[in-house]
Amino acid sequence: MGVRNDTAPGPGAGSVLVVLDDTPDAHRAVRQSSAGAASSERAFILMYVLPPLPPELLENRGAEDPAEETAVEAVMVERQEAWLAAERAKGERVLSDATSALRDTGVPAAQISSEYSLPLVRTDIAEHLARKAHEHDAREVVIGRTTLDRLEVDLAKTLARSDPAPRLRIV
Repeated sequence: MGVRNDTAPGPGAGSVLVVLDDTPDAHRAVRQSSAGAASSERAFILMYVLPPLPPELLENRGAEDPAEETAVEAVMVERQEAWLAAERAKGERVLSDATSALRDTGVPAAQISSEYSLPLVRTDIAEHLARKAHEHDAREVVIGRTTLDRLEVDLAKTLARSDPAPRLRIV
């Protein structure tokens, strides 16, 4: 997990976890989560969810010869690292744009932190987001409808098991 703001606000006025990807719905989630935020003490945790590795980067053809197998594995690792670097770069752009959008509404930089999640198995994403909401004392989780559909998770059920359960807002 990468954290970009080590001076992020801690628990207190209740934070908002904004789940992002590179879709218009995610950008709308940032705008809607910031309504009235400039005059509050709310902390904003912007989380970019990296997509899971594509199937073609999960398995290779293998080889019977150990030396060839090592070479095939090395190529696969290179391809995975290149894919991950490109996705992280996209995530950094999205997080930077979201931070700027919040700052434009008057939210102080000290109230904004951003993270990106590493590729997870789709079934683990809801648990991961619920854990992050709890860690950040999030009273609200805001996610774009397209983002939620892309993640293919039932986040509402997972969050409902939290105590206290944060409000889920799908925009």
